[in-house]
This record gives sequence, structure tokens and C-alpha cells, in this order.
Amino acid sequence: MRRTPLHHTPILITKEILSGDLNEKLNDLTARFNEYSSQR
Repeated sequence: MRRTPLHHTPILITKEILSGDLNEKLNDLTARFNEYSSQR
């Protein structure tokens, strides 16, 4: 679902970086939750 614009504006780049960090945090949280639930 990611569309690459022809030209990157600073705002778009910042948004991509922020959303990327969010995705990483989400993945980290999911991995930890899976570990926790598998230990129970």
C-alpha cells in the first residue's frame, strides 16, 4: 500500500521515517507479546 511519489518533500520523508519507526515498534511489541503468550 506504499506509493512512491515522483519527488520527495521533507514532510513526506519525515512521515515515512516516523511511520517506519512506528512499524518497527509495533513489530517489536508483537514479537514480545508472542513470546509472553507462548511462555504461559
